[in-house]
Amino acid sequence: MSNQTGVTETLMGIDYDLNLYRRMAEGIEQASPTTWRVMLRDGVIFHDGTPVNAADVVASIEGILDEKHPGHNARVAKLLDLAGISTDGDSVVVFETNSPNSAFPWTLSDPAIEVLGAASEGFPINATGPFVFQEAIPEQRYRVEANPNYRLGAPGIAEIEVVGIPSPATAALALEAGEVDMVINYPETDYERILETGAAGFTAATARLYFYTMNAKAGPMSNPLIRQAQAGPLISPQPMTRPRPRLCWPRLAR
Repeated sequence: MSNQTGVTETLMGIDYDLNLYRRMAEGIEQASPTTWRVMLRDGVIFHDGTPVNAADVVASIEGILDEKHPGHNARVAKLLDLAGISTDGDSVVVFETNSPNSAFPWTLSDPAIEVLGAASEGFPINATGPFVFQEAIPEQRYRVEANPNYRLGAPGIAEIEVVGIPSPATAALALEAGEVDMVINYPETDYERILETGAAGFTAATARLYFYTMNAKAGPMSNPLIRQAQAGPLISPQPMTRPRPRLCWPRLAR
């Protein structure tokens, strides 16, 4: 949520055409097959006014890697696959990966690999983005305000409040009633009806794939013979000494 509302930022980013671009990083270079040097931009400051340096980046990522740290993220730690991380002065971060990884710069665009400064009562989420964290109530509300000192200029919106509405249908009704200004999760079958109310809407292709898969651990699909029957021609007609189920995953592009 902090990334979606513009509170936090990453070292690298991916634009709408899936092109990599430099975000908090001024540049990135591969010094060896397993060594990457990331140069930070000058003049980047946290929301509390303190400047960002390489040690802040290292501390943020070390928290992701440390299983005992509250910010630990096992998925991202595996994605980074780091043998080590260090600084080279105040403006260069050196990443050492366990094996060569040509996609490592893209890894640094993951929203969870955010750079945070020291938290305080006034700035519990002390980041660098165009919006400053103000308040959060789990599953109910997340509120941010514009950062007047953002390096690319102050945002044109003074405040954003994200309201938690579990039911997509209820969210659609809230939009129609004017209770919220924007909804990103509502029944697709309601799209045309919502447009008829005068609300603005948009559609766009995404890079995400949605697909169904089988539950092979419980229920009828735990039986390999049923899975073989469902897979149909994907299964070899020749007899096997032991069941060798194969999964068929129909993919729905959205």
